[in-house]
Amino acid sequence: MVARRVVPTRKWGMIQQRNVSVYARPQDLQTFWLNIGHGGRPTGKHRRLKPMTAIAASISTMLSRDCSSTNSTKEHLTKWFADLNNRTSPGAANRTLEILKHMFNKAETWGYRLENTNPCRAVRANRRKHCERFLTKEELASLGDVLETMRIGPDSARRGAAAVISLLLLTGCRYREIMDLQWPDVKGSRLKLRDSKTGPRTVWLGKPARAIIDDLPRRPNNPWLFWNERTRQRLKEISHIWIKVRQEAGLDKLRIHDLRHTFASHAAMNKETLPMIGRLLGHANHQSTARYAHLDDEHLLGAAQRMGDAVERLMVAA
Repeated sequence: MVARRVVPTRKWGMIQQRNVSVYARPQDLQTFWLNIGHGGRPTGKHRRLKPMTAIAASISTMLSRDCSSTNSTKEHLTKWFADLNNRTSPGAANRTLEILKHMFNKAETWGYRLENTNPCRAVRANRRKHCERFLTKEELASLGDVLETMRIGPDSARRGAAAVISLLLLTGCRYREIMDLQWPDVKGSRLKLRDSKTGPRTVWLGKPARAIIDDLPRRPNNPWLFWNERTRQRLKEISHIWIKVRQEAGLDKLRIHDLRHTFASHAAMNKETLPMIGRLLGHANHQSTARYAHLDDEHLLGAAQRMGDAVERLMVAA
């Protein structure tokens, strides 16, 4: 396992002498990492954390230092985060810092550190770049033509990829939520996701989405929805096919995650409320939904015109 190989077995510095239930905390960092990152089921937003070799190695580098004093920990952490930014992307660095911050918080809860001594609070995370990209009507039509050609083609992997992309557009689901679907997850007009970024949730299926699932072939003793007949294995990734799809549709800079933005934006343009869009997307709060639901210039101009006309009528009546 990643934790056994990379993360050293050590105890946290600054142990606070107080009664903490042994059932509420692990005895060393190795056990904690296994619980939080591999086989355990943490609660809240950290339930989704998965073990990754790069993250484990980065955190191991930080925790291998002397963490006996608060000042030295903050100094080491600042240098560690700066070095991490030089070796990886800003987003990956932020994610690693988030995991480490949670680990220090748990160390405080379990009594391994004094309360309110989490050194991660002194580190400013990288500014996130919010990409406001969604498909217009014309771009959707172009992508739809490519997907239709893929569905009737001889390549089973491309047919499966077409189904995945279509479901992403029609449901607003996250990429892995669709790729990891199994037949027991399909319950009539719903998808009962066993796990997601925000935990288990229900995805409602419209008739077009349900029709795509109904067209998928079912195989005996095979729980996976998406299958590659050539390799005789489940379809785990479509990133290589997605590159070709973008090129054929003339959408070279489009990300797979932008399909989720597209679903939310067109829901907003069809006058769905933010709470409703948030429920459909599986968001835990409306702030996340507001970042996804963009409006194109035509709808903004129409809204401005309607409001202007309403105010003008009130002024004339006065």
